[in-house]
Amino acid sequence: MTNNIKLKQALTFAGTSNISMGIIEIISGIFSGSSSLILDALDFIFDGANYFSSIYALDKTDAIKTLFWKIKGWIMVVTGIIIFLWIIYKYSIGWIPHGETMTIIGFFALMVNIVSTIILAKYQDNSLDIRAVWLCTRNDAINNILIIIAGFLTTMFSSIYPDIVVSIWMGAIALWSGVSIIREWGHNHHGHNHSH
Repeated sequence: MTNNIKLKQALTFAGTSNISMGIIEIISGIFSGSSSLILDALDFIFDGANYFSSIYALDKTDAIKTLFWKIKGWIMVVTGIIIFLWIIYKYSIGWIPHGETMTIIGFFALMVNIVSTIILAKYQDNSLDIRAVWLCTRNDAINNILIIIAGFLTTMFSSIYPDIVVSIWMGAIALWSGVSIIREWGHNHHGHNHSH
């Protein structure tokens, strides 16, 4: 039981820090004109909501846990689709973002994700639900590194492309992760059915 209490504390910390960082990133993304920052902010807010929903799911039955898991998978797929629509819009208006803001905010976002990933890594085998959350956080840390690099390149070349390339990558990761979560849920769901 103490493990569950520690896990709840870890999820509460990660959830609060993710939602806070998401709000900071949305404001920064709007002011800097960076689609990758805004998309990362949406990821942070989704992850924060994921952490808190995982706390709720901890003491619930497997059926509720797998339902949460499936919903999270679909949310990631929808996020991926929204990202691609946003990229098309950005490209059509040719809006060059503010590279320095991308790099600075990307760095702070990376710190939040690294801390969350370390805190949650030892719990990822506890349930499918926690594993899904941990995967999201790990993906976000990779995205933050790319945003930092894109920020440098945007500043150096005054180009719209680094931000767009990173946004495409983030969209692809969200889609791939969402689909793999849904598929794994399907396998586990069928497995449970056969075992009964």
